[in-house]
Amino acid sequence: MYYSKERIIIIFGGIDMDYMILKEASAKWGVTPRWINYFCSGGRIPGPVKMGMVWLIPKSA
Repeated sequence: MYYSKERIIIIFGGIDMDYMILKEASAKWGVTPRWINYFCSGGRIPGPVKMGMVWLIPKSA
């Protein structure tokens, strides 16, 4: 896993995936971070990954 403040990249089997955190997704979609959390845990967003207590959402979602 590669992490910097600007970008989060996780490598799964040689595939690079670019992720954003709840705060970035909420700004992009115009909803609160709490709603993004509900969407991730409810399976309404494709491909999120939970690392510890943080959801990582694919930038392509």
